[in-house]
Amino acid sequence: MACPRKYAYTRQLNEKFQHNAENTYIMELQQLIDVILGVAMSVVGWFARELWAAVKELKSDLSRMREDLPKNYIARDDYKDDIRDIRDMLSKIFDKLDNKQDK
Repeated sequence: MACPRKYAYTRQLNEKFQHNAENTYIMELQQLIDVILGVAMSVVGWFARELWAAVKELKSDLSRMREDLPKNYIARDDYKDDIRDIRDMLSKIFDKLDNKQDK
């Protein structure tokens, strides 16, 4: 006849093994999730750093362009004023030529 204590001990070992197997499976799943999240966060961090560097470069380019723009180009209002002055001078010249022609 089998000893009931032996079966109880075997049952306890079997339950512990199943419990450890479940814990191992859960532990492996948790490690896998941690690794995936770590890699994903590393990629997001790298992408954010690249964006930050690009924004800084664009800001410096924009400030440099703001400095260089008045040196190379004329403002629209200044252009209009200059053209108006040239037209006035040309009209005076044409008036003088018309007066000379009439004499």
